[in-house]
Amino acid sequence: MTFPNSHLRCLFLIILSVLMVQVCERVTNANPFYDAQRLRLRVDQNTLRSGGTTKVYVEFLNREYQQVPNDRTRDIQFQLASAGSQQTGSGSFSPDRIRIEAGAWSGETTFISGQPGKLLLVAASEGLESGQVLLFVTRGQASLLSRLIETVAYAAEEIELLPPNPRPTVANNKSPAIIYVVLSEPPASPLNIRVTTDPAARIIYNGRESFAFVDIPLDQTKAASDQIQIISDNPGKVGVCAKVLPRGDKKTLELQFAPRLPSKIVFEGPATITSTQGEVPISLGLVDSDGVPVDSEKQRDISLSIAAEPECVRFASTSVTLAQGQPSVQAMFHLQDLPSGNEIKLLAIPTADSRLGTGEKSILIQSPIEKILVSGPTEVNRGRKEVQFTIRLADKNNKPLIADWKRTINLDVDRGKLSVSQATIEKGQDSTVVTYYSPKSTGRSILRAESRGLESGQLTVNVITPEYWLILFAVVGALMGGVARQLHKDTRFENIRPRWKDDTLELGLTGRLACSIIGGLFFYWSIKFGLSQAFGLPLLPATLDMGSKIVAVLLSCIGGFAGTLVIQKVADQIFPEGKPAAPAQPQQQSA
Repeated sequence: MTFPNSHLRCLFLIILSVLMVQVCERVTNANPFYDAQRLRLRVDQNTLRSGGTTKVYVEFLNREYQQVPNDRTRDIQFQLASAGSQQTGSGSFSPDRIRIEAGAWSGETTFISGQPGKLLLVAASEGLESGQVLLFVTRGQASLLSRLIETVAYAAEEIELLPPNPRPTVANNKSPAIIYVVLSEPPASPLNIRVTTDPAARIIYNGRESFAFVDIPLDQTKAASDQIQIISDNPGKVGVCAKVLPRGDKKTLELQFAPRLPSKIVFEGPATITSTQGEVPISLGLVDSDGVPVDSEKQRDISLSIAAEPECVRFASTSVTLAQGQPSVQAMFHLQDLPSGNEIKLLAIPTADSRLGTGEKSILIQSPIEKILVSGPTEVNRGRKEVQFTIRLADKNNKPLIADWKRTINLDVDRGKLSVSQATIEKGQDSTVVTYYSPKSTGRSILRAESRGLESGQLTVNVITPEYWLILFAVVGALMGGVARQLHKDTRFENIRPRWKDDTLELGLTGRLACSIIGGLFFYWSIKFGLSQAFGLPLLPATLDMGSKIVAVLLSCIGGFAGTLVIQKVADQIFPEGKPAAPAQPQQQSA
């Protein structure tokens, strides 16, 4: 059987696509360039009237300033900051704090403007560089005369470059100096602002890149520009000039680009590993103050360690050397035990440079084992009886699993005693067995099994009196009920045996005792096993111990007393007309 060439090409493309998707997923999961490093803010409208609203969007950027999905659940806090001008606006966020789950690309809130002025909206989150965006709040709608008067004022207003004193930016051809062009008031008619740099530098505006200059349109609905990003690869000063076209009004600003120097050690490696993984490769490099990779300008010695529980990790070498001009260096570690919370924190410490920041990396250890199961009998006789319980490890669906590492399990019980307070399931084993010694008194006992990083397991055990003792005390209680019924009918115990009296069956003492035993045992055991609910009897309190001797005597006594009455009623129904008639005697025929 042969296939057309077109079919073979399609099959090849499908296989190639699947392989590329898998490779991309592996690279994405293991590449630190996909980790969120900083926040970026944007708004639907950056010019609002007092009382107006706009959506505010927060996004995640990696260290290359590219948008990436959120790498873990984060709380984002929104707040206001001064834009550096004399006129300061006001407003509020609704809500001012949001939570963004891992994998989400962005989050949003709403800003409600207040007093007119220029202000910065700021978003901050722990471990990330904050993001900001400029917003211009104008006065509310004015009268026609006021607008005619203000038209002249608009033409006389000069433009502003904000912030007036921007912080120095690293000259790494990636980190941007962010500025804004703002008018004092919205223009009466559309105009363009030309922004130029000297010396020439890269300019990014609204996702488009230009070199040396960019034209920014403004009008009555947009009196402030969006982010203007100035990027340079050369250390030194860059002058920025913003000029109104065609009027010629202008404003200048000076940016400072600092030389690239290593600021911190960073790890490059997986964010998660499996609990059964052997050797784990990692690499270490240097970044500047903006988190952009930089080659080492000299030889550096770096020591490796773990923040806590050092016995859980073994490094192939506890120190590595980063040569001059080398971008990164490789290292290797081996997982020897599971740490608390299934997470390890690696440290990279420079040995001879106090100005270089220590590198940190947390790695989550994923294991299919998520909980502990406890199994065994749910009823145990009192009096230090020995019973064995089995402790197992399981996944989230309660499927038992073999231990991937040595698991130490802490045991506890409310009443009674366990043979050990701490059990161990060795690597490769599926369970362990512990012995439970029941207490002398009856009641409920809860056996608990706990281990760090796992969902605890527990089992409720009812400590009861042995069945033969319960039967004996139930008989005693039933007899007491029968005697009480006899005293109610015959205080002098004159009727011992069952007999007919006035066409009525009199049970007598022996009959009542027999009926009380039957009724008492039936009543007690039906309640003990829950059968009483089928007859419509109310549910007894949960604190009532059905396995105690006192309860057996009490319930059997009630059942014994009532049992004689029930059987008496049954007898009256069977013989409604009194004593059964004697069989008729055959008549003798006369001779």
